[in-house]
Amino acid sequence: MPSTKHKRYTAFLVAVTGSAGIGAEAEAVTYAALKPSAEEAMASVQAAVDAAAHVAVVGKLSTKMAKTIKLKRDEIRAI
Repeated sequence: MPSTKHKRYTAFLVAVTGSAGIGAEAEAVTYAALKPSAEEAMASVQAAVDAAAHVAVVGKLSTKMAKTIKLKRDEIRAI
């Protein structure tokens, strides 16, 4: 019988920086993504932003903070 155990989701912080030219200041936006893995979080944010933007996982949110901001599974939100 297959396991009915759910995947564990984690709230990842993903930073997105635009492709700024030399001498121009890069604007950074941080997203919270509730996904099972960091790779899935990065892929989801990359799909939602400009293809030329640089995307990197910079940390995690605590479960308490994710609940406080009412972040849902598979949701991405700019914070």
